[in-house]
Amino acid sequence: MNLRWGILGVGRLSRQMVPIFRQASNATLVAIASRTYERAADVAREANIPLAFGSYDDLISEPSIDAVYVALPNSLHAEWTIRAAACKKHVLCEKPLAPTARDAESMVDACRREEVVLMESHMWRHHARTAHIRKMLDRKVLGDVSRVFASFTISPSSLAPNDIRLQPELGGGSLLDLGCYAVQGILWTFDADPTHVSATGRMQGGVDREGSGWLRFSGGGVGFFDCGFVSPYRTSLEIVGTAGTIKVREMWFPSQIPATFELYRPKRAVEEHALAARDQRVEMLETFARAIDRGDRPESARDAVRCLKVLDALAQSLRNGVVALSN
Repeated sequence: MNLRWGILGVGRLSRQMVPIFRQASNATLVAIASRTYERAADVAREANIPLAFGSYDDLISEPSIDAVYVALPNSLHAEWTIRAAACKKHVLCEKPLAPTARDAESMVDACRREEVVLMESHMWRHHARTAHIRKMLDRKVLGDVSRVFASFTISPSSLAPNDIRLQPELGGGSLLDLGCYAVQGILWTFDADPTHVSATGRMQGGVDREGSGWLRFSGGGVGFFDCGFVSPYRTSLEIVGTAGTIKVREMWFPSQIPATFELYRPKRAVEEHALAARDQRVEMLETFARAIDRGDRPESARDAVRCLKVLDALAQSLRNGVVALSN
């Protein structure tokens, strides 16, 4: 299947994805929409996109479009995913899927009801390195995993004063923007839900500028995370098991080809593994189209709800202390 795509939004993420659509073998970018026709037309002209729309409704109503990429502020994800599903459009939605687990569940339910595919845009899940690490975990190369350390921080110079990630009414804050990577990485590693979580952080301007904490699992494993807008750029994942450790320096956005990670085991030389893989965003788009072809329901939407339940609890913990989760 060659999917005909439309993009909702003309911001930073939308512009970054435009050339990625052109690299995917089963994707054709045909339209983009903004709240005003002038802004959409400017981007369409610069990027050579055939159609421009001055409203999101007009784009999702266009019969020549099969799927939409929702690249809007977090607070608008649920509304426009549900509206797009009602127009029988498949949806690739930026992370986090929604500001809360309840919103995400409503999105999943709407897409299931309308029989369209919903996927969260966590592109790191589609990288060949991620699949390689998963196989090593499943083969117990590290033994039993006991500790996971995950981080995603960016420098404050990366954000303009009016950045949507600093606006509470738009679903801003570091837990939702960056913590969703670290927390989902921990859940992905343990392949389980935590029993208790705890977080601390620093609030400013109505959003958490930084956060850190832990997730405790029933088997005794613990995942530690930190995220925020106040530290240098860090995107690491470290997995510690009873028989070895994996360290990934650039987990979420590998900047080099091949992408690497290191395996440490007792009494052995450090092993560097290198995966000469394609851009993970291209892999994501192609995987999305194949899921539609096969009639699959990608796991990422289900996992997004699981992750948001934990993020909801971590946000509560920022205010009230340790939170116990019922699974």
